[in-house]
Order: sequence, then structure tokens, then C-alpha cells
Amino acid sequence: GSGRCGVGIKLKERGGRIVIDKIQRDSAADMDARLVPGDVIAAVGGERAVELARVKEQIQGQAGTSVTIEVARSNLPYPLKVTLTRRSLHIDRTSGSASASRGPSGVFSGMFQ
Repeated sequence: GSGRCGVGIKLKERGGRIVIDKIQRDSAADMDARLVPGDVIAAVGGERAVELARVKEQIQGQAGTSVTIEVARSNLPYPLKVTLTRRSLHIDRTSGSASASRGPSGVFSGMFQ
């Protein structure tokens, strides 16, 4: 593998904004539990979130390193800053469900960042 890891969120563009579509079960984002589908990505690592490809690139990185994601949510008066530690992401081929692993054997899934 390339050693690329993420925090377990799937992103999509909606109305010109980058939003969390899904959160991978047992991923860093799932365990942290502060990010939820529908959150709008405002910034990653202090850089304003404008382009989907760039945001994905910023969220991915080496396992064990951290990334700060700032999100806007309609019921919050201010952006929420969440710092997560990247982990290997792999698909459990036996059940077909997505899971996260700390091990080096994980195969990166392009779906989740």
C-alpha cells in the first residue's frame, strides 16, 4: 500500500459546499463522535475548504499523524474544531462492510478520507 490513511469520512459537494456524506464505522471520526453526516467542512488544517479534491488530499496522510477539521453545523453559532488522528482504512472483504485498522496491512479505500 501507499501508507495513506484518513479519519474515515466520505465527502460530497452539495450546493457549492463540501459536506460529510458518511462516517465509516469504527474509524477515528466514528470513535470521536463529534462529526456527523451533513456537517459542512469549513477548513482543514487552518486552510479554508474550497475544492473537494484539495480537502480530501489534506485529510489523508500518514497513520498516527493528526489533522484538525473545522465544520459548520446549522444548529451551532460557531464552527466546531475537531482534531483526529489518521488511521489505516481498509474494507473488510468477508462482510463487505467498511472498517478501520491501526495495522500496516490495511488497504486504502478511495471512498473514505
